[in-house]
Amino acid sequence: MKTIALELAPTAAKFDRLQLVIPLKANEAWLMHPVATTLRHHFAGRIPAVSNKTGVTGTVWDSSAVRDRIDGIFVRYIYLGGPERGLCFAADNDRDWLTDKDTPMMVIDRDGDTVLLRLNLVAKPAKLDRPRRITFALQATPAKPMPEEPYNWRRWWATNTDPATEDVQINFWGGNMYWGGRYFATSVYPFGKDYSYWQKLAEQRRTGVIDKEYEERWFARLDSLTEQQRREIEPGMRAGFQWSSGSPPNGPQTTKYRYLIPYTNPRGAQHETLEFLTTYLDEWVHGDIVDPLWPRMAGGDRPLRAAPGHPGGCVWYEVEPVPSRNDMLLFYHRKMLETFADGIYWDNWFLRPCYTPAEAGGPGYVDDDGRPRARVNRMGFRALVRRTATMMHVMGMRPLTYIHMTNANIVPMLSFGTVNLDWE
Repeated sequence: MKTIALELAPTAAKFDRLQLVIPLKANEAWLMHPVATTLRHHFAGRIPAVSNKTGVTGTVWDSSAVRDRIDGIFVRYIYLGGPERGLCFAADNDRDWLTDKDTPMMVIDRDGDTVLLRLNLVAKPAKLDRPRRITFALQATPAKPMPEEPYNWRRWWATNTDPATEDVQINFWGGNMYWGGRYFATSVYPFGKDYSYWQKLAEQRRTGVIDKEYEERWFARLDSLTEQQRREIEPGMRAGFQWSSGSPPNGPQTTKYRYLIPYTNPRGAQHETLEFLTTYLDEWVHGDIVDPLWPRMAGGDRPLRAAPGHPGGCVWYEVEPVPSRNDMLLFYHRKMLETFADGIYWDNWFLRPCYTPAEAGGPGYVDDDGRPRARVNRMGFRALVRRTATMMHVMGMRPLTYIHMTNANIVPMLSFGTVNLDWE
């Protein structure tokens, strides 16, 4: 991935417009994937044909066709290419672009055997009365080779396979309770921060024997929960505890690889996590008082310091991967990897508007009119997976991360990962 900062100096001359035009061969670039700020509704398919009489030259798409945009007719990410190779454009915001509310900022034209991606950096007549710095990124695909070790990637499976077959089987534990978390999708450590549970999972992987005495002691602590709370987590906890004995660790003599990968959710947080509730709540949550959604968030969706038992004390989709959040996740991921886990799964790998300002490590900014503006945190997600892969390498482990992309196939956010889970 190459990040480009285009610097425009002030000038007395008046611009009508300024475009960056990226030409691609039509026989290579016949698919497109624009991504906005939602979870499951991004188009992925053919670039349309020209509909005018020439059938050869003309505009076939523009960014006004994309739903769930922020900041006008601007799309944060678009891929043009084929199944095997192509080019991604990404910009976390429209800072210093000169936008026009009626002009799409991204346009696809066809011109014979060429597909053109036009980026309207200056979309309306204007003077540059101050220096402007327009930042965006380009990345070619494929981002890296497919795995050949321990076996060719076509022999990697996310389901159970024949025990006698030499392949890679991913044992994905799809919820926090399977590894002892108190909540389904918002825990980062085991119930009560008792890491002996993770150590016991590792022991049972090595021995293949379930420690019944420990199991009885562990589940006795659930007596402190209500009957409903216990029903929500105990079956999963018991399943994970038992599954560990059937997932032997991999070693030099392994031919049937079983990678045990626990569920985590970088976009979720719970009031039990004191780092979240008492210190970093405003820094990690994507909204702010300038967010149009604030009244609804303040009414229940937003975690409240004053009432940690409030339903708003838990969020599943609202946390952002700012630096301090990533620091915390890596701290607990390392503990998992040092004990029972072979890799890490991340849920909810998608973009949404975020007002967290740069001063707090977020992507938000203030425009020329003094208005707080949201942007997306593509680079925060990229940093999390890159740092995790680096940490695993330093630990002497194979970098192994499993990312739920849903249908947001954002290559710069995924390229340091290992496996994608798509759709749902």
